[in-house]
Amino acid sequence: MSANQPQAWSTRDDVMLQIAHAIIWQAQCSVYGGFVRDWLLLGNSANDIDVNICSPQMTVDNIAAILQGVLKQQPSLQLVLADKGAKGAAHCLQISAPFLKKAIEIDLVDPTKVHVTPPGVDTDVGNVMVSMDGLQKKYQYADGGHIPLEKAIRHALKKEFVFFYDTSKHDASVTRRLRKYLDRQWTCISPIAESCLSQLSNSQRSLIHPKSKYQIAWWMNASG
Repeated sequence: MSANQPQAWSTRDDVMLQIAHAIIWQAQCSVYGGFVRDWLLLGNSANDIDVNICSPQMTVDNIAAILQGVLKQQPSLQLVLADKGAKGAAHCLQISAPFLKKAIEIDLVDPTKVHVTPPGVDTDVGNVMVSMDGLQKKYQYADGGHIPLEKAIRHALKKEFVFFYDTSKHDASVTRRLRKYLDRQWTCISPIAESCLSQLSNSQRSLIHPKSKYQIAWWMNASG
């Protein structure tokens, strides 16, 4: 993402880009997750913006002040920033405006306050973030060194993903994460346990095309 501020403000995607740009270049934080995967890599609209607060000197209030300054550049759009408080491990800011059909949520996460268990992320294509240093992995250890960033990007461009969680356990949250990708017509190219497959619909199972080289216990990859 260029250091030059974008010019457009006419659509929700435009506003999201303005926000992401300010977060990266003014707040010096990183943006990860769906915004990077869906918008930056695939060119599709993203639901929200997930942010890693990279500096202990950068607080939620600091970021809110930066975003207020950006929004004030376009007073005619009536963009309003609201603090929605805690949202799981994140602190949620929300931007709304009359022309936005859906408000934009910015989920701010302080990684020093979050206990991360391996592998840390659900998929290889979700393990991407962008900062002033460019596109990189969010967690270097998550894939155990088996999936270079370039390969994860190729997977994303083909709407394929390697699922990192242990599907042999009866964990509803794991199945929910898997379904989230399948319901968006992404193809899973890692093996899925039969006990998990039995909980999927026929259309969801049709998107499971495992490759033996990804038969790896990703959830055993230690952090650090």
